[in-house]
Order: sequence, then structure tokens, then C-alpha cells
Amino acid sequence: MIVLIEPTEEYIISYSEVLDTVAREKIYLAKLEGFPIEETKTFMRNTIERKTPFLLAVNTDTNQVVGWCDAQPRTEKIGYLGLGLLKDYRGQGIGKQLVCAILEQARTFGYEQMDLEVRGSNVRAIGLYQSMGFSQVSKVENGLILGNNTDDVIQMTLKL
Repeated sequence: MIVLIEPTEEYIISYSEVLDTVAREKIYLAKLEGFPIEETKTFMRNTIERKTPFLLAVNTDTNQVVGWCDAQPRTEKIGYLGLGLLKDYRGQGIGKQLVCAILEQARTFGYEQMDLEVRGSNVRAIGLYQSMGFSQVSKVENGLILGNNTDDVIQMTLKL
């Protein structure tokens, strides 16, 4: 069973491993690998302390993180959405559950708008975001260059 929980120190390493795994797929994130563990620890501790909207999807059988969604502050009133799920957990509605829950946390946190960027090739995520009310505000052709690969960057927004 998968549960959505707020992050705690206990899950920092597991979250870091999931972020690294998703990044190394070189398909979804704007990076090729996760952050160094000390950087991740600092980020997570700050997020926990500030109560920034952040949820982890945890497999209760293994007590391991399988995904995350967060809304880091862009400004006082605008959040920036981040989302990732391990491959075996995609297509099960977990991403949608994470985003729905984060949008509720974001409203409570005081955000009035949520922004995100998604790779143009990630049509599944674009469809998810559109189904939740996000609209495309711009497209940066070949705006992402990772190694020898390029992709368009779709910028989307949602008024909360």
C-alpha cells in the first residue's frame, strides 16, 4: 500500500535515492543525477522546518519512498511544483494524488499560484497537469540541454 506523508528525517536517504533514480532515467527531470546527500539533507531539513508543501509517497510494505511532490517558494505567493515517481509506481494514480494533496497544502501555505516546467516530450505529465487545470503559458524550444540531448520546456501555471 502507498501512503502520502509529510517528510521526516527518517526518509531523507530514501527520498534522495528516489530522486537520483528518477534523474538517472534522463527522461523526466532537468538533471542527470540526484543532489549530493549533504545538500539533500540541508534541503529536506529546511523544508521540514519551514513546513513548505512537500509530500512523500511511501510503500508501507518496505517503508521506502517511491515518489514525491513539493511546492517550493518562487515568491511569497507563487509555488514551484516538483514531482517524481519510481517507474514501477507510474500509471496508478499516485502522481495525481500527490499533486492534488500538494495543491491543498499550497493553498493553506498561502500560495495563490502554482508554476511548473515539464519536458515537452513528457506528454503523460503534460496531460496530467492539464487535467488538473494547469495551462501552458510558454514553450521554450530546445530549452533543456542535458548531455547530448535537448528537449522543449513547457511552462505551465495554475491559479489557486
